[in-house]
Amino acid sequence: MPQSEPPASALSRQSFLRLGACTAGAALAAPAVLAATPADALGPAAPEGREATDDLLHGTSSFPGNDGRAHTVTWDEHSFFVDDQRLLIYSGEIHPWRVPAPAQWRDLLQIVKAAGFTAVSFYFFWGLHQSAPGGDFDFRGIRDLDLLLTMAAEEGLYVIARPGPYVNAEISMGGLPAYLTNRAAPLRSMDPENFADSCAWLSAANEIISRHQVTDGGGSVLMYQVENELFAENPESSAFLRGLADHVRSTGITVPVFHNDYGLGGRFADTEKHHTDFYAYDNYPLGFNAGGPRARIGESEQTYREISPDTPQFITESQGGAFTPWGASFDSHQAYEFTDPAFTRQWGVRNLANGVTAFNYYMVFGGTNWGYTGSPSSGFTSYDYGAAITEDRELTEKLAVQKELGYLQQALPQIASMTPVAPQALREVDGGQLQAYQRASTGDESSATDDGRPRLLAFRLADSNDETDTRFATALVLGDPEEAGAHAPTADDRDAAITYQGDWEQIEDPTASAATLTRTETAGATASWTFTGTAVDVITATGTDHGRARVLVDGQEHGTFTSHVDTAQNKPSQVVSYQVHDLSAGEHTIVVEALGEPAEGAEGTVVALDGFDVPAGGQDGSVEIPEGVVGWARVPQDESTFLHLHGRDALTVVADTVIGDHGLLYSTSALFGPALPRRKGHLQYLIGHDGDPGEIVLRYAAEPEVTAPESVLTTWDEGTGQLRINLVHGDQPVQVEIAGRPLTSAGSGGKSRLVLRAISRTAATTTWFLGGRPVNRSTVTPGGTDAHVVVEGAELARTVAFARADAEIVLGSTDLAEVRLDVPDGIRRVIVNGQSRPVSDGIATHTLSAPAGPTVPDLTFRVAEGAPEAAADFDDSAWTVADSTEGSTTFQGPGRGGVVLDSNHYGYFEGSIWYRAVFTAGESRELVLRGNGGTGQPPQGQQPAFLQAWADGSYLGAAPAVGKDQTFTLPEDVAVPGATTVLSVLVHNLGQNLDWSDNGLSKQNRGLFDAVLPATGEITWRVQGAADIDSRRTLYNTGGLHGERHGWHLPGHDDSAWEEASSLVADAPGVRWYRTSFELSTPDGVDIAWRFALRSPRFEDGRRDACQAVLYVNGWNTGIYIGDIGPQSEFTIPSGFLDHHGPNTLAVWVAAKEAGAGPETIELVPVFARTGSIGTAPPLL
Repeated sequence: MPQSEPPASALSRQSFLRLGACTAGAALAAPAVLAATPADALGPAAPEGREATDDLLHGTSSFPGNDGRAHTVTWDEHSFFVDDQRLLIYSGEIHPWRVPAPAQWRDLLQIVKAAGFTAVSFYFFWGLHQSAPGGDFDFRGIRDLDLLLTMAAEEGLYVIARPGPYVNAEISMGGLPAYLTNRAAPLRSMDPENFADSCAWLSAANEIISRHQVTDGGGSVLMYQVENELFAENPESSAFLRGLADHVRSTGITVPVFHNDYGLGGRFADTEKHHTDFYAYDNYPLGFNAGGPRARIGESEQTYREISPDTPQFITESQGGAFTPWGASFDSHQAYEFTDPAFTRQWGVRNLANGVTAFNYYMVFGGTNWGYTGSPSSGFTSYDYGAAITEDRELTEKLAVQKELGYLQQALPQIASMTPVAPQALREVDGGQLQAYQRASTGDESSATDDGRPRLLAFRLADSNDETDTRFATALVLGDPEEAGAHAPTADDRDAAITYQGDWEQIEDPTASAATLTRTETAGATASWTFTGTAVDVITATGTDHGRARVLVDGQEHGTFTSHVDTAQNKPSQVVSYQVHDLSAGEHTIVVEALGEPAEGAEGTVVALDGFDVPAGGQDGSVEIPEGVVGWARVPQDESTFLHLHGRDALTVVADTVIGDHGLLYSTSALFGPALPRRKGHLQYLIGHDGDPGEIVLRYAAEPEVTAPESVLTTWDEGTGQLRINLVHGDQPVQVEIAGRPLTSAGSGGKSRLVLRAISRTAATTTWFLGGRPVNRSTVTPGGTDAHVVVEGAELARTVAFARADAEIVLGSTDLAEVRLDVPDGIRRVIVNGQSRPVSDGIATHTLSAPAGPTVPDLTFRVAEGAPEAAADFDDSAWTVADSTEGSTTFQGPGRGGVVLDSNHYGYFEGSIWYRAVFTAGESRELVLRGNGGTGQPPQGQQPAFLQAWADGSYLGAAPAVGKDQTFTLPEDVAVPGATTVLSVLVHNLGQNLDWSDNGLSKQNRGLFDAVLPATGEITWRVQGAADIDSRRTLYNTGGLHGERHGWHLPGHDDSAWEEASSLVADAPGVRWYRTSFELSTPDGVDIAWRFALRSPRFEDGRRDACQAVLYVNGWNTGIYIGDIGPQSEFTIPSGFLDHHGPNTLAVWVAAKEAGAGPETIELVPVFARTGSIGTAPPLL
């Protein structure tokens, strides 16, 4: 079994030899590391109190990541282990810089933990920590990685550390520092200078990360990703990855090291070659165009096993939303609907059914691209991502679904060892075409039957976009299952029994069954197969060039299908494109005929057959229950009920397992949370779709005592020892109490109590399991180290702390709410948000009060002109002279003018940049400018950047800065031939490009690239960008406008001489600054989220507000609005930017392309007020 042990005292010889790649870099003087005071290594925490690294509320969960002991991290083909215990890694991605307030790090970590996640994944942003070649690495303030990792451990979450060097993440330069734009050599390569810088960054980050590893008892870092989504495996990229992996281990990293393939393609899967530990990949099945149709969800297990048969299936980035580019017709709300709760349930169940035991949602919380941290090619200010937790930190229904999936894994940890087995036979299908799965444990766990194996059955519609309401039943036979680890179609496409007529060709495809497909584009080409059975599936590949086909059974047309997808990115490799059910028993012939017609909106006509499959139970239409085997020909047994898929839905059935010490033969209601020790027995929650029936069958040595409402039907079978319970998941919880002698694979136990509490999916949204260090070990939930409280009725449940006979619980609510709390034995009192409530028979109730609504201040502005640089007589003598005749890279020119104008070349990397050219005017009345403020947007986006130009103070106009020539005409009274003329140009840069395909695009020109001026003689160019870097707010905060260089954006600037402004609409083109102040007074214990809303009728009517506005809150660049591009006009204010108990300053600059542009007003808008806050941290002023 591969493993990562606690660190040895010295490097092995092999490890030492691997360090050669970084030797040159190591010989250089190491940059300083500026860090906050390191948190002490976490030791075992006392069960009482809330001692922590800060004064905020914190959790008390205990686990190997905070027990102060060294642990091993190992794995087999099924899952990861910590020591000898299997671990289901259920993780969500959060980017700390997109939550620029350490207090909100803890806030989000608590929400994620409460929602059933076991881990969190962090990208780290190199460029945020280092701004100059060889410069210091800054880990203070919003960059305090030590504090972040300490918080994660305190909140009971493992960490997947992903420091790059390149991370992509839709951030400026993909996380690389901006100074690398001036390097000619490939950035992600073995180039000595660039590689040494990469190693220096990893050394600095790992100095912190290495102190927090689970393998040495320092914290909860569980694994470590090297680099990110390298585009192509070739000798150069392999050497780069290998060199980084070696360097990482040389810096004290002892947890497993991996790289993430950008899709399930087997790139860099050779771990021995690349010095990594296991293979992992990303999967975004729907694609990213939230304005288009969803792609279909496919399967992954067979393909994964062909690539990596001996390691757990780990999806490092699994679709939790979609980014929205500049100018998209959709926004984060559509991104959320695109990846909605229905998709989230389908996708989550599909992954569990495909053996994915390590899983990370990208994103669980998106956050904010404040300042110029975002990449202009793929993101504007909001990085909400349509994630489960909104940018404003609101909880959505998607998070509720993710919680369902997390709690299911807690209820059935045996999932971690399961292997695929043949699906059970489907019965009485009425509706859409079904995809069924079954998995069985390979471990030594107890089961309900004498020699059984815990199982998970899962169901969804084969076409994940099918919205047909479908009901069905399933057989369930609990005997020794048919292994299906390498399940192939009954007839592979090469099978001699398949008859092909017409123009077909066999092609190789590593993602297909047996690595081949048989393909045609010709109308009338047929593939026919004769089989015996009552059902058959047509299995195909998918593609953007796929067309339509029809299916005939026994000579009669049965229907048509297409396997077309809109994008090749993350397309399903193998799908059931058509299903035939309910045939008469006997022999049949199926024919697939290519129609030679494209799918709707497409062009190709390909049909690519992978095979035909007769599903389990479809051979003869009957289900045989072997003698001595427990099974049922139909589940549910109550023939008046069915299993239901409500369109784009998914469901699970757990079978042959033990809950508490009771044998569960099956439950059509989903398990929700672990079985909790309660009152001489156990408590198990069950959930189901609102109004759906549930059927639960348990096994006992003798008829048990059952207490249940009249609506519940119970049936006892003396011959089999089976108790069947039929109920409906309704508006109110249904509680069934059972007392009897359970029968399991361990034999007959003594009399025991089991409480089943069935709730609806709606009720599950506000039901939470909170864990904390127990007072009494007898209350510990089996399989863990925490005791648990169950909270019903709360919008958010944060933390629990146990002390003697008390449970201190913090809950959050935006409205009046009645809550029910089920607490461990021995707890006599609960303290909810500081209010004491008694406990009776393990239950307490409490009314959460609604928070008082916030007082919303009105904003009134003062205004000042903001572009003195446009005037002909402006003194630019202190500016940088732009006189280079050779660029640092080919991206920088020079252009036709022979002078390099690129702003990166002169060290001005972010934000707006000014140029001034002095020349003697010639006869021509035209000039040509070519600038680039950020391009590379996907097809669903638009190019937002623009430039503005003045000649001798006269405004010439605005034009796109998108890397193309823009022609301006000079007015007659400007640039008179023979006269000295001054040209002023302002280019609004929006960050650096990504380098995802590793082709140097991140070094793309910024600012001006070229200028063809009507000049005679010499032209003198000067350039001015941002002033000295604000060490607190980083180089990504400001650009080079006059007001930015002179502190107009900062609190405390004296604006008393500015004029009062009635609106922010410009009466002339140019740049103006606006300032206002407002005071907040947030009640103690209340969390209030705020936005700024820019109100412009021109924006709302077709995005015609021709301007850019940049908002600064207390000096922090909080939002960039481009009114003729969009889509954003409301801006989340990161909580740490505000003083919630005092005065605040808002400064705004508006660059109007024309008169009449700019927002009418800006409003401060409360998003929510929620009780149960984590406390207040000092603002980042």
